Amino acid sequence: MLEDCKTGKKSNRAIPLIPATVAALRRHWERQQVDRLVMGERYAAHDFVFADPGGEPLQETGVYKYHWLPALRRAEVPPITLYAARHGAATMWLEAGLPMKLVQELLGHASMAMTADVYSHILPAFRRQAADAMAAHLERARAAAQ
Repeated sequence: MLEDCKTGKKSNRAIPLIPATVAALRRHWERQQVDRLVMGERYAAHDFVFADPGGEPLQETGVYKYHWLPALRRAEVPPITLYAARHGAATMWLEAGLPMKLVQELLGHASMAMTADVYSHILPAFRRQAADAMAAHLERARAAAQ
């Protein structure tokens, strides 16, 4: 389960992961086991996916500077905020044709209306896709009728 800063029923939700992400998380977990061994009983066993070497939660102020930005540099990706990465993922899901309801659930938004409001800037592209899909369907229907 992925947990974010939101509260309420939607704050805990299952997020499907691609195999490469699962593999990376497994490698991370294995590295974390070294910290557990080194710290012994002093390790705070909160079972956080990402924790400091003592098992305590990462401090919000340091995550961006000491973890996120270095990861972006290693991936040769321009620096962006965590929020921008979330926004980018949602935009790509919508552009890829995922249903708005699914994107709403993945993001943990309270309603589809909220998701639609936030991502309304990409709705014009959907209109073009809808028109193109209708044209292709009508062309197939016309060809089948001949």
